[in-house]
Amino acid sequence: MLRILPCLRCIAVLFGLAFPVLIAAEDDNWSDSDNAIVNQGDDLLDQGKTEAADRLYRQLMVIHPESAVPLVLHVMALNAMGRYPEALAESRKAVALDPENSAAQKWLGVFLCRTGQPAQAIAPLRQSLELDHYYNDAAIWLASAYVQTGQPGQSSQILEKVLQDLPPDKLPATMAWIASVYYDIGDSPSALLWWQRAAQLGSKSAAQWLSWAYSTGYGGVPIDEGHSAYWSRIGDDPFPWLPRLSFANDLVQWTHGWFVVLVLLASAACLPLPTIGIVALCVGRGVTTDPALHWTERARRSYPFQVFLGTSVLLLPLVYAAATGYFPSFVVPVPKWLLFWLVLAVGLLSSNRVVVLWARRYHEHPGSHAQNLLNIAVIVYIYLPVLLIFGVMANYLPSQWGLQAALDLAAAVLAYFWIQFGGWVRLGRIVRLLVPGDPKLVQLAQELASHWQRPAPTVWTFRWNKANAFALPFANAIAVTQKLNAILSAEEMKAILAHEMAHLCEDRTTRLLRLLTPLLLLPLFTLSLWWSGNWAEFVACYLIVIAGFVLLRKRRRRMEERADTFGSQAQEDAQVYARSLSKLYETNHVPAVMPGKRMVHPHLYDRLLAAGITPDYTRPKPPSRWGAVPALLTLALNVVCLTTLWLLLF
Repeated sequence: MLRILPCLRCIAVLFGLAFPVLIAAEDDNWSDSDNAIVNQGDDLLDQGKTEAADRLYRQLMVIHPESAVPLVLHVMALNAMGRYPEALAESRKAVALDPENSAAQKWLGVFLCRTGQPAQAIAPLRQSLELDHYYNDAAIWLASAYVQTGQPGQSSQILEKVLQDLPPDKLPATMAWIASVYYDIGDSPSALLWWQRAAQLGSKSAAQWLSWAYSTGYGGVPIDEGHSAYWSRIGDDPFPWLPRLSFANDLVQWTHGWFVVLVLLASAACLPLPTIGIVALCVGRGVTTDPALHWTERARRSYPFQVFLGTSVLLLPLVYAAATGYFPSFVVPVPKWLLFWLVLAVGLLSSNRVVVLWARRYHEHPGSHAQNLLNIAVIVYIYLPVLLIFGVMANYLPSQWGLQAALDLAAAVLAYFWIQFGGWVRLGRIVRLLVPGDPKLVQLAQELASHWQRPAPTVWTFRWNKANAFALPFANAIAVTQKLNAILSAEEMKAILAHEMAHLCEDRTTRLLRLLTPLLLLPLFTLSLWWSGNWAEFVACYLIVIAGFVLLRKRRRRMEERADTFGSQAQEDAQVYARSLSKLYETNHVPAVMPGKRMVHPHLYDRLLAAGITPDYTRPKPPSRWGAVPALLTLALNVVCLTTLWLLLF
């Protein structure tokens, strides 16, 4: 995009070529060979070979030392090379040689503007216009000088007069040219204004500049993907094979833009049914609820389908909500953030409804619509706080290291520690996902703590429609889901609590790894501070993060095996712990052997063998890993539908 700028400068250069050559033709001392040198220099300048052109112009300066024309040509070459202070000095010489040379006067004014002397630029630019009104670019620079000196009224009069004298087909290019002048002098509000006017009249270059401005926040405009995508298509349509609807403008403006809101909400409400349905109908074959099969085989067959449904219900609402960012805010009658959350909510409800319908077809005990929404809320509650802390920090980080960056980083780290050391429990109580545990569970935990001479942990009941339990080492707490408490006997629950208690009394190295490893994500959230654009640095940072999490995963695997030993030894009969694990896996419909060898928890089959129990079934095969593939296919179908809709309207 920024390659356009040198082209605009060349246009400004070329506008000054014709008049000096005419003057040269009228000079009796100017020969045909001199004209040939000028033409050759012009050709080189057109080709971007500025230094070669300048060498030819310098030859003319030696041949005609008393003429201002070679100096003007030399000045234009210096302008193309960006050597403004030197060009200013040469412009002064040209004016001194020939004060009546309008081109010399114009370039003197231009370089006074470029070097931050707009007040001194006004006189030579006015003189240039009085000598020859051909120079519209002199008028534009004069207008910019008036703006810089606090005389916007004078500037507007000059520009409007320039535009009045032009035919309609020349207006877009001239307005884009005006914008480029303002961009050159750093007047971003004026540049944006004239880009907007030029783009609305059909200037493709101005539209591309507007797209760049809205994608980078140039001139203080809010970064807006909707504006950027809109002007990008007007400037250089990347999808000419799908033309915009002929009546799209009427549709977009219908009921003051509420049509766009209705379209987005309708898309989020309706697209999940056909897109998830088409894929689910194809990939659901082989999934069965046949009671004649052992539960491990039914879980193995349904696992890929569960992955497909779970991934779809989490990703599709985010896709619909993200699509709102690509619709220009000037056609949306509500704030973009409000539209984002409205579409996200509608997409979540719709996707969840479709997923529940399909889950009922292949699941022995499918959850209800409300239970499935609660499961999603629990996932958000578990993973969102830390990511939200780092995300908010990244949003407010400055672009350079300093006191503000240090304070933002420190605040994020402190908030993270607060989450780990009890904040997660407090948030759970606020949203009513955590409530005080059953007194029987509390008593069992106290008995185990007394037996091991450890501080008694707090026990919480987790309102989640899954059978599970987990420890919070830094809060000295254990959370047990309602469903797990309902399906296990007191003996089995004591064995599970022993497993979780083992995590509360891990060694210091493990606790330190658990605490600090998530902080490895901070470099990825602070790219604006340290990344210079070198991809090698980014890859190195990414590899460090991966290495840290791999190290933690291996450590956690050893801790899970250790905790299983504690669970087995909590009761004299090792089968008690084995039964509790089997019930947990069967209730959650989790395969006894999972795909891959990098799981944090060992396979159920191996956990039973480690407890000294030989299962009454042969070792199952691991389920297929293709579950994510249809989810990505569904995601792609929705992206295609939303993109087509956008292209038809914009």
